[in-house]
Amino acid sequence: MVYYSYLHVTLVDPESNTPTSQALDQLLKGALITMHNAAILTSENHKLREAVDQLQKRRTRRAQALPNEGILTVSEGRELAQALDQAHEAATVTNQPEPPQRAQRAPPRCSNCWELGHKRNRCPNTAR
Repeated sequence: MVYYSYLHVTLVDPESNTPTSQALDQLLKGALITMHNAAILTSENHKLREAVDQLQKRRTRRAQALPNEGILTVSEGRELAQALDQAHEAATVTNQPEPPQRAQRAPPRCSNCWELGHKRNRCPNTAR
């Protein structure tokens, strides 16, 4: 803002209202707005980069170890994995909802007599 007032006073004569001074004033205002927008975009970019870094750190975290005392042998690990898979499959089988039934369409309604069961072109109440 300080630069704008300095340039405005130096380059644009406040007394004159010539097309050149008006154009220069508009140019200075445009440059000031552009500088403000660049500063805002820079800060937003910095915030977004920090957010992305945090998300990447979350995604690359190591998986937690299985809660068990001591060391697991290969066969114990396989048994534990199979038990977890079986428990997961049992939970998914019992939680599966039935597929939804299709909604039945309402019968057609005549736009002449407003009765159900036929349309206007087949209406028995119209005189031909």
